[in-house]
Amino acid sequence: MIRYPEFIKIISFLLTSASTGVFYLTLLLILRSVFALGPIQSVTIAYSTAMLFYFITNRQMVFHKQGKGILRELFLFICMILTNYALTVLIVARIYRLTNEIFSGSIIAGVATVTITYFIFNKLIFR
Repeated sequence: MIRYPEFIKIISFLLTSASTGVFYLTLLLILRSVFALGPIQSVTIAYSTAMLFYFITNRQMVFHKQGKGILRELFLFICMILTNYALTVLIVARIYRLTNEIFSGSIIAGVATVTITYFIFNKLIFR
C-alpha cells in the first residue's frame, strides 16, 4: 500500500510531468509550424528546453531539494536525459516513418520516459 506522503509525491510528479508534456508539445508545434524546422531538430530543441523546466520543477516542487548536491543531481539528470532522449528520438523517428507526423511518437515516448524517470528521480537522483 502506498503511504500518503508517497502518494502526494507521485501526484505532484505526474502534475509536473503533464505540465512539462504540454510545454514540450506546444514548443514542438511552434518549431514545426511557425519555424518549419525538421522533425529531429524540433524534437531536440523542444526536448532540451522542456527537460530543463522538468528538472527545476521536480527538484523544487516534488522532491523539495534546495542548494547543496545540485551538481551531482544535475550530472545524473543529464545522463538520464541523454538516455531518454535517445529513446525519444528512436520512437519518434519510427512513428514518423509510419505516419509522417511527430506528435503521436512524442506522446508515446513521453509516457515511456515519464515512467522510467519517476523511479530514477526517486531512487537515484533526488534521494
